[in-house]
Amino acid sequence: YPEPVYSAVEGKARLESLPPGPWNVVVQARGFVRQRLRRVASAPLAVRLERGGSITGVVREGRTRRPVAGARVSMGAGIAATGGWAEEATRNETTTNAEGRFGLDGIGRTPTNVVVRAPGFDLVATEARQGERIEIFLFPGATLSGTVRDDEGRPVKNAAVQAESHRSRIAPPTERTDARGEFLIPGIRPGEYTVVAREGGLAPGIAAVVVEPETEARGEVLLSEGGFVTGRLV
Repeated sequence: YPEPVYSAVEGKARLESLPPGPWNVVVQARGFVRQRLRRVASAPLAVRLERGGSITGVVREGRTRRPVAGARVSMGAGIAATGGWAEEATRNETTTNAEGRFGLDGIGRTPTNVVVRAPGFDLVATEARQGERIEIFLFPGATLSGTVRDDEGRPVKNAAVQAESHRSRIAPPTERTDARGEFLIPGIRPGEYTVVAREGGLAPGIAAVVVEPETEARGEVLLSEGGFVTGRLV
């Protein structure tokens, strides 16, 4: 997959080093309806994003019916192709409040998948329509957490972390480490994963992790100073 690019203040963007066309182009921004342009054979493109409607609802524990605060609710499949490193900057996502309530904007006219993740619970995906109010129940599931450090043992802030499954080409969305270098990937399916972390000029780090059902697995990733390669293109 080509690396994603972001539009500048004036809304312009440029994709470079593409293979021969035609191309399928996806344009998305938080709070707007995603646009899919299929078999594009020429440029420049003029794309208009619509605000769309909303989906509202509440997230509860399945066994007690108590509201779940801090659950992450997103639009779409909620997964990225392995190696795609989907950026969270344009992810259409919101978080439930203390009463478990949420509002998700940028919903188009066709039905869409609403994906819910929360620490300690299994992932839930359900279909909903623009203007609909839904109730979602979560049941116990697995979580993957861990720490990213440099080769001197210091926590690495804002590192991008992705868990790549050994059996599937899809993966949970990319997450970011906090000021303590900690990351959290809720609602992950049990199985074997390679956790990959990247940040700035540091060399990527990897760690093998096994996630068991209804447990919290941990992975520790080490990033070291990256090197460089010189040469000549002919």
